[in-house]
Amino acid sequence: MNTSLLRLPFLLSATYGVHKSMTPPHLAPAEERLPIRGLDIERAAPAFAIFTKVTFYLLCATETLAILSANDLLPVRYVPLHLMPSLNLPIRFTRPYLFFWSCAIIGSSLRVCCYRIMSSFFTFELSIRKDHKLITHGPYSIVRHPSYVGAMLCGIGAVGCHLSGGSWLSSYINITPVGWLSAWAFTVVLARIALVPRMNKEDRMLRDAFGKEWEDWAQRVPYRLIPWVY
Repeated sequence: MNTSLLRLPFLLSATYGVHKSMTPPHLAPAEERLPIRGLDIERAAPAFAIFTKVTFYLLCATETLAILSANDLLPVRYVPLHLMPSLNLPIRFTRPYLFFWSCAIIGSSLRVCCYRIMSSFFTFELSIRKDHKLITHGPYSIVRHPSYVGAMLCGIGAVGCHLSGGSWLSSYINITPVGWLSAWAFTVVLARIALVPRMNKEDRMLRDAFGKEWEDWAQRVPYRLIPWVY
C-alpha cells in the first residue's frame, strides 16, 4: 500500500510549525533592544531564522512534488527536470515520522502559546519594552524559558521528519547511521552554542530590570528548560 499521500497533511503542518516558530511575533524598536557587542552570535540570529525557514520550505515543496507525482496527481511536465530522477523514491508514512511530527507540532504550539501569553513583550531581540511586565504565569510558572523548549522540540521534530526513513530527503541522499548521528550531533551543538549564552543574557537583563521580583520568580522557578533537570 502506498502511504506517501498520508504524509502530506503532516508535512505541511510541520512546515507551518517551523514557520511560526521562526517568525518573530513582534519587533522591538532599536532604542529598546539590548546592545549587541563584538562578535555576538545574536548578530546572525535574523539571517539564521530566514535560512532555516527557507530550507524547510524547499524540503516541503520538493517532497510534496515527489508525492503528488508518484501518485499521478501532478503531471510530469510540471516537475522541474532536476527532480525527475527522485520521483520514484520509496516515500512512505512511518511510525518514527509520526513521532517527530508530534514533536514539531507540540514544540511549535508551545512557542505560539508563549507568544500569546507575553503578547507585545515577546520579541526575538533581547529587549525591555515600554511598560514591560515580568510574565510568570502559564508555562513560565514551570520553567523560565519555555519558548526555547518549544523551539528545540519543533527543530528536533522538523529535522527528524526529513531525516527519518521514508522521507524524500533520507531516500534521496541514502543517509547512513553515521550521517544520521552526525546531523543530530550538529543540531545539539548548534543549540548549545546559541541558547545557553542567550539564556544567560536574558536572565541578566530581566534581573537588572525587575530586581527582587525576578529573584523571587527565579527562586520559585529554578529550572530554565526542563523541570528537575536544567
